Amino acid sequence: MNCCTLDWFSRWPKEALLYVSSEFLKEVDMPSEEVRQQVSEMCMLIHTSVEEISLRFWDELRRRVYTTPKSYLDLIKLYINKLADKRKEDNANKDRLEKGVKKLIQTNQNID
Repeated sequence: MNCCTLDWFSRWPKEALLYVSSEFLKEVDMPSEEVRQQVSEMCMLIHTSVEEISLRFWDELRRRVYTTPKSYLDLIKLYINKLADKRKEDNANKDRLEKGVKKLIQTNQNID
């Protein structure tokens, strides 16, 4: 059986999507629990809106786009990885600016 694909996936209910995202985000350092909850809801809304648009895509262009539980988990992991990357970048910029300010202070003291 060559070129065989499954064209059905069972949808997760919104409550399950919200639970999964909140469980994955428990390990992530967030400013508050409210922010963690909002990010969990954002992940759920992104996934459900893609499901809805994929149905419209099928109606208009007759092309299937599948949103699977794996794609949802990938979305959450992508968010977590990007957040970590941006935090590293921010910390590197902060360190660079702190070193620059220290150098300016040291130069001013040398001039005085």
